[in-house]
Amino acid sequence: MNAKIDTQRVQRILTSTVMAAALMSALAACGGGGGGHNSSASLPGTDNPSNPGGPGGPGGPNEPNNPNNPVTTGLLQTTLGNTGKAVDNTLPLNLGTTLGGVGQALDPTIKPVADTVVGLTQQVGATTGLGKPVDGTVKQVGGLVEGLGTTVKGTGLPGGLSAGVGGLVEGLGKTVASTGGLLNADPKNPQPLTTVLGNATNAVGALTAGLSGPGGLLNPVNQLVGGVTGGVLGGPSKPLLEPALGNVGKTVDNVLPLGLQPTLGGLGKALDPTASPLAGTVVGLTQQVGATTKLGAPVAGLLNTLGGTVSNLGTQLPGGNVAGLNGVLQGLGGAVSSAGGLLNATPGNPNPLGATLANATGAVASLTSGLGLGGAVGGNNGGLLSPITGILGGVTGGATGGNGGLLAPVTGLLGGLTGNLGGATGGATNGGLLGGLLGGVTGGAGGTAGGTAGANGGLLGGLLGGLTGGNASAGASAGAGAGGSGSANNGGLLGGLLGGVTAGVSGGASTGGNNGGLLGGLLGGLTAKK
Repeated sequence: MNAKIDTQRVQRILTSTVMAAALMSALAACGGGGGGHNSSASLPGTDNPSNPGGPGGPGGPNEPNNPNNPVTTGLLQTTLGNTGKAVDNTLPLNLGTTLGGVGQALDPTIKPVADTVVGLTQQVGATTGLGKPVDGTVKQVGGLVEGLGTTVKGTGLPGGLSAGVGGLVEGLGKTVASTGGLLNADPKNPQPLTTVLGNATNAVGALTAGLSGPGGLLNPVNQLVGGVTGGVLGGPSKPLLEPALGNVGKTVDNVLPLGLQPTLGGLGKALDPTASPLAGTVVGLTQQVGATTKLGAPVAGLLNTLGGTVSNLGTQLPGGNVAGLNGVLQGLGGAVSSAGGLLNATPGNPNPLGATLANATGAVASLTSGLGLGGAVGGNNGGLLSPITGILGGVTGGATGGNGGLLAPVTGLLGGLTGNLGGATGGATNGGLLGGLLGGVTGGAGGTAGGTAGANGGLLGGLLGGLTGGNASAGASAGAGAGGSGSANNGGLLGGLLGGVTAGVSGGASTGGNNGGLLGGLLGGLTAKK
C-alpha cells in the first residue's frame, strides 16, 4: 500500500515538473521575442517605423505609411492620377486631376481583367504554398529598403535631394513590401495590384516633389511653367469632350454593343477641365478676329439661318423618322447654327465649340441608331443592320449585362484558365485549365486552393496513398475528407511496418483492443489502470 502511494506521489511530482518546465519554456520564448524586439530592424513586429510588420510602421493596417493600406480608388485612377501628380510637381499642367479622371472612366472596363489576373496569381500562391512565405520575405526586404530611405531623408543633402531621393527609396520599399499581396490573399488588401502600382507611382511623386519644392533643383522650372499655364488652365470648364465622345461611343454601340458610350463620356468629362480652358482661349481668339474684321456677325447670322433650314427639313420628311434621318438633319442643322458662335460671341451661345461638336456627333449617332440596333441590347426590332448587331450582340455579351462588355472575350479566356476563382482560394469542382494541372499536383487538398476534391488524389495521390494507405488528414493528404483520419483497411507501402508498430492505437492514447502491436505491450503496461 505504501509502495503504491509512493509511486503515485512520484508520478505527481514528475507531472508537476514537466508542466513547470513547459511553462517556463513558453515564457522564455515570449521573453526572447520581446528581447529581440529592439535588436533587429528586419523582423516583423519591431518598433522600427520602417518595418512592414510593426504595428506602428507600414505593417499596421490603419497607418498612413502602410504599403498594404486598402485603396478606395480603382487601378487606373490610382496609377494615372499619381503619375499626373508626379508631373504636376514639376510642370503644373493639372494632369493629376485629368489623368485620374481618365483612369476612373476606364476602370470599370479594366477591372474584370485585373481581378481575374490577380485571382490567378493568388491561386497559384495558395496552391503551391509559396504565397505566405514570399509575402513575409518581401515585407522584410521592403522594410529594410524603406528604412534606408528614411536615413537618406535625414542626410540634409542640398537641392531637395535628401527629401526627393529619400522619398523615392521609401516608396520603393513600400512597393516591394506590398508585392506579396499578389501571391497571398489578404482581406485587408483587397486590391493588391492597385496597392503595388500606387506605391510605385507615389515613389516617383515623392522624388519630383522633393526636387521641385522650395530650394529644389527643379523649383525654377516649376515656377516658370506655372506662371505660363496658370492663366490658361485657370479658365472655366465647359462641356466640350464629354457630350462629343459620349455620342461617338453611342455611334459605335448602335452597331457593336460594346458599352462605349458611358466609358467615352466619362473619359471626355475627365479631359474637359484641361481641354475646355484651352479651347476657350482659342475660341476667344477666333471671336476676336471676327469682331475685328466685322465678319463675325454676318457669318454667324448666315450660318444660323442655314442651320435652321436644315433642321426643319427633318420634321417635313414623309413617313416620319425614316432610318433616323430626322435626328441626322436636326443634328447637322444644330451644328451649322452653333458654328457661327466661333466667330461671333453671343449670350445665347456661350459654348459654341462644345455645341458644334455635340450636334455633329449626335447626328452620326442618330444615323447608326436608325440603321439598325435590333434586339442586341434590348432596342427596337428592325433596321438595316439588325442582323449584324444581333450576331455581334451574342458575341460580345451585350453592353448592359453583367457578363460581357468590351473585354468580355479576355475575361472569358482568363476565366477558362482559372476556373471559378473565389478570391485566393477556389472551391470549384472544375478548376479550368490550371485546375487540372494544379489539381493533379495537389489532389483534393482541403487547405489550399483549386484542384479537385474527393477520392482521386491527383498526381501525388498514388504516391502518398501508397505510402500512407487510407490515412488522410484534413487539408494534407490527397482525397481527404473533412478532418480526422480515414479508414486504414489498405495500409499501403508503410502499412505493414507502421501497422505492426502502431496497430490498435486510437487517437494518440492507449488501445482497448487485445492486439496492441509492437507498442501495445509497452504502452499497455505503462498506461494500465492501477
